[in-house]
Amino acid sequence: MRRLIVLVLATGAVAMAMADLASADTTANVSIQGSGRVVSNGTPTSVCDRGDVPDNATVPCGTTTIDESGPVDLPTLFLTATPRSGVFVRWEGCDGVTGNTCAFPFNRFENRTVAPKAVFDRAPTVTLGAPSYSDSAERTVSFPSLAADEGPVTFECSVDGGASAPCAPATAFTLAEGSHEVRARARDAAGNVGVSGPAGVRILDTQLASGPPDFAASTSATFRVSSLTGATFDCSLDGAAFAACGTKGADGALTRSVDNLAQGAHTFRVRARDGGDFDRVPAARTWTVDTVAPDTALDPALGPRDGEVTTLLAVAFGIGANEPATLQCRLAPADFAPCGAQASFGNLAFAQHRFEARAIDRAGNVDASPAGRTFTVTAVDRDGDGIDQRADCNDNDANVRPGRREVPGNAVDEDCDGVALPFPTLRVGVSYNFRVSPRSTTFTRLQVKDVPRGATVKATCAFKRSKCPGKARTAYTLRRAAGTVSLDRRYKGVPLKVGTKVTVTVTQSGSVGAVKVIEIRRSRAPKVTDRCLPPGAPSARACPRVVTAR
Repeated sequence: MRRLIVLVLATGAVAMAMADLASADTTANVSIQGSGRVVSNGTPTSVCDRGDVPDNATVPCGTTTIDESGPVDLPTLFLTATPRSGVFVRWEGCDGVTGNTCAFPFNRFENRTVAPKAVFDRAPTVTLGAPSYSDSAERTVSFPSLAADEGPVTFECSVDGGASAPCAPATAFTLAEGSHEVRARARDAAGNVGVSGPAGVRILDTQLASGPPDFAASTSATFRVSSLTGATFDCSLDGAAFAACGTKGADGALTRSVDNLAQGAHTFRVRARDGGDFDRVPAARTWTVDTVAPDTALDPALGPRDGEVTTLLAVAFGIGANEPATLQCRLAPADFAPCGAQASFGNLAFAQHRFEARAIDRAGNVDASPAGRTFTVTAVDRDGDGIDQRADCNDNDANVRPGRREVPGNAVDEDCDGVALPFPTLRVGVSYNFRVSPRSTTFTRLQVKDVPRGATVKATCAFKRSKCPGKARTAYTLRRAAGTVSLDRRYKGVPLKVGTKVTVTVTQSGSVGAVKVIEIRRSRAPKVTDRCLPPGAPSARACPRVVTAR
């Protein structure tokens, strides 16, 4: 710092004045991290220009100085950072920062040396690499060499200029047949995005339009294959190396035949090719050549033997084959029809019959010599009643046959009509005249009508748990009765109290007995209830609503 004193005389000259002059410098030793450029308003103005500095490396750039000698309003030292690639991140070691400019304000009293650093972060360099074609997934590629020259980064990929989506080296792309362009970009922690160059992908696909069925009765096979992109085809039979097998026609397809095939399983593979590009997942067809007819056999444990005479009117046969097959059978002269492993026939005529069965294997080969048996069905009358077994519902009992008189009530269908005739039910009625008082009723006449000849009529009287009065207390029984039977000798003129029950039972061998229960009621006519007594039953019971009789 220099101070100058000037004296000025009072005679009009300058007596003395004092002014301050400054003489101070600011020197900046600039460094740079990453790839960028720094310019200064000092000397020199271009301080640093580095385009090949890694993001994590710091290098010295140079020195810039601003001479601040002079008035107090001399300029501030400014350093401006500009990225070469990537982005400018920050300034370090500055007195003040505005945007990408570092500032050191004027200081008139001393020389200063400062060390600012400009930090840059450039975009990552992305390498997509060559595509890797899957040999198991149709039309699928990946890019295992996808990488960036820094990390960590996140990758995004796009196909044919479409939207970008997150991806990785293991990401698989399933693409349509044809040519495609894949790009990748990497984004680092600072947000810089680096983009790879395009990678060309060519997808070839093979369609197997037709070929032999799963099982074929032919030693030749014809295939029709096509491809949208491929021009030629490579073929392989039964694991042999692929070899050129033809060029597709104007319709985009190729027909290829193989001949002289051995019995058994075969696999045909074909792939489309266009120069050095080919379908990595060939189309394939596996089938079995079978030209040998199956052999059909009948189960010896089922059905009549060949030449056997039988009285059976229904037969069943067991059928099998020496390989998986469908079965057909018939009872001649009918045509063959599908059948299962067991074939049954009923209601056979009394005649000679021929049963035949044949197998058809999965390749369509038909057994030309069906398995068969000839047998004869003859009539039999085991019980000697003159009715053959087909018409006789019980060929072991001569008393059971069509036309036989039915015996009611024995639960046997003697006449083979499908119904066992029940016991008939006796139909009788009661008739009476009476006088009624508040406490009793007196019969002036009591009769049982329509009694079948030879039936037994029995009448009893009971009043609660005691006997009836007078002559009514004695039970009345009349055997071998018929027509109208009078009960006056027991009940005429006897006053019977309310609640008394007179029970009249009519029975006959081979019939359901008829029971009439006459109940004395107060100041009203007696009530009659019908009951039935089946043969051998210990007591009467309710009668069925409908009784079948002949």
